[in-house]
Amino acid sequence: MSEAMWHFISDQISQEIGEVFICENAKKIHQQHNHTAYVVRSSQKRFFVKVCTRESRVEDVITPLQAEADGLMALEKVGAISTPKVVCFGQCQENQKHYEYLVLKFIAFKSPSELLWSQAGQQLAELHKRSRDIQLPINAAHYGWHNDNYIGPTRQKNHTSTNWVDFFVQNRLVDLADQLPQKAQLMGPDVWQKITTILQGHDPEPCLLHGDLWIGNIGFCRQQPVIFDPAVWVGDREFDLAMAELFGGFAKVFFSAYEATWPLPEGYAKRRLVYQLAPILNHVLMFDGDYIPQLNLLLDQIMQA
Repeated sequence: MSEAMWHFISDQISQEIGEVFICENAKKIHQQHNHTAYVVRSSQKRFFVKVCTRESRVEDVITPLQAEADGLMALEKVGAISTPKVVCFGQCQENQKHYEYLVLKFIAFKSPSELLWSQAGQQLAELHKRSRDIQLPINAAHYGWHNDNYIGPTRQKNHTSTNWVDFFVQNRLVDLADQLPQKAQLMGPDVWQKITTILQGHDPEPCLLHGDLWIGNIGFCRQQPVIFDPAVWVGDREFDLAMAELFGGFAKVFFSAYEATWPLPEGYAKRRLVYQLAPILNHVLMFDGDYIPQLNLLLDQIMQA
């Protein structure tokens, strides 16, 4: 990123916050998938900035950072759990290179206490519960989202439906499995039948989900938990909990606090296995098959459930 580009983004920040912001330092924090993250500073303020380089300017489809901003604003609208505030989003061009940027309020994180973990579980339950009272950009009786978005670098299909089993199987499992060259060997007819059997008759209340709730997408500041990098959609609240359990790192009190706030219905233990298939399939796609052993283990557990 050139100095001129940081001046341009600084001008956009200034317009949004209503005061002059001049970037004096841009420190690269990390690079992941298709974006690079920075902390930008003036003498008095800091912001978190993500930048993607693109082949060309994109107008007709939602881009990854635009989808992230859309998701963060939807979660903020519910107001149950803290998220980084979206300052501004946009696209720009320099020397025939196209950039997409997302500016967020900077949050300094700390190690969580048991109390903060408990608050996180309670507030996630409140997010799911309160989202039914918020006007979201799809029909209240539907699962899905108003556009496709992204989970990591993978495009996430969100074709809306009033039938939960059809929505989840087609949008979250078939869509990912179809992209695997090993689909026939990994996901035979008996697997699909078992998945349908486990989910049959389950008609969950449509709730706004974070959608990618692993340990890397939750943090804690001094006073409260914060969730970020969402892949939002409306679906079964159990999906967020299944995701949180999949890769570990969440304190036990997180789950007990959720359960105390809004108890889960009977049968979650089996459905959790099915819901965990979606992120595992995505990881097989993302990491060139490295997660196939974990996928096979999960498929075995599903068949035995």
